[in-house]
Amino acid sequence: IRRALLAQEPPWVENQMATSKIFHLKWTVSDCEDDYRYLQEGMLFNHFQRNRELTTKVGLTNNLRRFSCEGPVDVDRFFPRSYDMSSASEVQDFVLDFRRCAALGVLRQH
Repeated sequence: IRRALLAQEPPWVENQMATSKIFHLKWTVSDCEDDYRYLQEGMLFNHFQRNRELTTKVGLTNNLRRFSCEGPVDVDRFFPRSYDMSSASEVQDFVLDFRRCAALGVLRQH
């Protein structure tokens, strides 16, 4: 993308100051709330604000659970079991599930 933009006529000017608020297009590997605070009309940024709701496993899991409570969708049919390890109750659920799966594995062998 960088090469294509610099090849434009007139060429784009690269602002090498990562924290600069002056840009037309900002391209970063990760984002933070400050990146969105100074966006003005016409500025482009390669991230969506609050994207972690869909782009992290815990965010996607929580949203799918909320969605399945509101409609006739069986999330377990297309999304693997997932646990939020920052939640004490979900850690307990994970341990219980792990033990059940281990016990079932032993039973299947005999």
